[in-house]
Amino acid sequence: MELEKLKKDDISNFDRARLNEVEVDIRKELAKIRLDIFTDKKLHTGKVKNLKKNLARVMTYKRNLMNQSSH
Repeated sequence: MELEKLKKDDISNFDRARLNEVEVDIRKELAKIRLDIFTDKKLHTGKVKNLKKNLARVMTYKRNLMNQSSH
């Protein structure tokens, strides 16, 4: 799965365990890309923006699931 091309519909179909996996994978990918950018400034700069947006989507959806289950 390409983490920078996740859509809202894809994320909404994930269960909590899968959301946690995707969050960890996105964080690992961001760390890897940041190191790559440190060594070569032109590399992967557009991917960072997309990964950060998808990370925010995943975290928001996880928070919404937690709020719904607590009510």
